Amino acid sequence: MTGLSFFVALVGVLAALGFFLSARGAKAALAARVAEEERLRAEAEAGRKAAAEARSEAKERKEEAAQLRADLERSRRKAFEQQEASKRIGGAPALREEVDKLAARLAEARAEAEHQAGRAKALEKEIEKAAAQAERAK
Repeated sequence: MTGLSFFVALVGVLAALGFFLSARGAKAALAARVAEEERLRAEAEAGRKAAAEARSEAKERKEEAAQLRADLERSRRKAFEQQEASKRIGGAPALREEVDKLAARLAEARAEAEHQAGRAKALEKEIEKAAAQAERAK
């Protein structure tokens, strides 16, 4: 009988040891999963912040491009008015000189507008990419 009780006690101790080791492993796995989840949350938040910054930058560039377009339109209007005034005055050489100046300014403004539009498109693509990454991180 003592052999049987010793065997039962030994089986009980081994079962307790097994449960203890299993619980310890489960706690370690849970801690690792919680740490990974926190890291992913931090990455997602950083992605959201980057996306918000990119949106604000794109909005700023868009406003800047709109301002440049308005400036270009004013320059065109002014050039037209100057041209009409020169025609009234009758100074063909002065008119040619003004036209050349205005053409150079117009080309410069167009180049700047195209550059800013390209930057705005690139920033919008970056925003879309960041939004997609943030969505994947969720």
